[in-house]
Amino acid sequence: MPREISTYPISNSLKQKLFKAGYQYDSCLKAPTVTPLTLSKDACISVEEALNVIKLVKGSATTNTDNIIKSCTADVLAKEEQSACGIVTFCQKIDTMFGNGIPLGKITEFCGVPGVGKTQLCMQLCVDCTIPEVFGGVQGQAIYIDTEGSFVAERAAQICSSTINHCHNVAEQTQDPEMKSGIKDFTSEYIMKSIHYFRCNSCVELIALAQQLPKFIKENCSDNVKLIVVDSFAFHFRHDWNDMSSRTRVMNSLAQQFMKMAFVTKLAVIFVNQMTTKLSGGDSKVVPALGESWSHVATNRVLLFWKNGVRCANLFKSPNCKEATVPFSVTVDGIRDVTCSESGNDSSDVSAKKRKLSEF
Repeated sequence: MPREISTYPISNSLKQKLFKAGYQYDSCLKAPTVTPLTLSKDACISVEEALNVIKLVKGSATTNTDNIIKSCTADVLAKEEQSACGIVTFCQKIDTMFGNGIPLGKITEFCGVPGVGKTQLCMQLCVDCTIPEVFGGVQGQAIYIDTEGSFVAERAAQICSSTINHCHNVAEQTQDPEMKSGIKDFTSEYIMKSIHYFRCNSCVELIALAQQLPKFIKENCSDNVKLIVVDSFAFHFRHDWNDMSSRTRVMNSLAQQFMKMAFVTKLAVIFVNQMTTKLSGGDSKVVPALGESWSHVATNRVLLFWKNGVRCANLFKSPNCKEATVPFSVTVDGIRDVTCSESGNDSSDVSAKKRKLSEF
């Protein structure tokens, strides 16, 4: 039975705005077409207020059983982490730095200055998450949320072709019948259709999209999404907000939604962050944007930077991997290890083109 909005613990001023917009019963707010974005526009309230109202109304409809926090033993978690297969980057040193590629079920943040390879790495991961399991991949789909307009479909198709050729070479070298069978349907068309692209032009659209993603994943991807990329998370929040305390609350609430999706669905979430200049005691240094409180959001944080003309990745925050810095390269084929000619090191740095996928 519909419940009147007036019975909810909402401020009187907010109730009046909802009444004027035609939202007198909670059934109106539970409609699938009502999102924080639409409610914000209809009732002339902020997105944060709209999000809180929807959460309050929908949360009251859950049963006591739904609200029970489920538990599991540490032993179960340990076994899940040991058996989990991460998403490879095609750079063996980055994969080894994480232990087994980009981990599923967690948020990983890549920070860096423009041009260092953040978007290139994200596109590579979107392609790599579609690799069949027989090749050591996770064989899933990817969601790319673009806030800056930096995603280039032509470049993604180029990485697709190189990845397919690499897998074909591995299948031919090993003469494995399962690999030969698995490579038949692994085409550029298959990969490109497995990458779902969203363009968000404001933080309001990003918030609204995060609300709809679980439903989209279930209805359009058969719950087989293994990667969500937000490139970049920082862009709109650095330009569209003046109230810093409000910005922090919205960012943390949004991050919690992605964190829940990562844990429940066992997918990897990638946040791309920009860099900013921090002044302290007359000195200045370049640090990841969005402030100190944001630094606690991601499980793993990686800083991408240049050193002597070579791109490097520094894993400076991780609960299970030690801090490390490794070189990587952005080539025509995508993300690869740095070759001997690029790094000046000995022959132990072998090009990723010549490595077997099983080494990842």
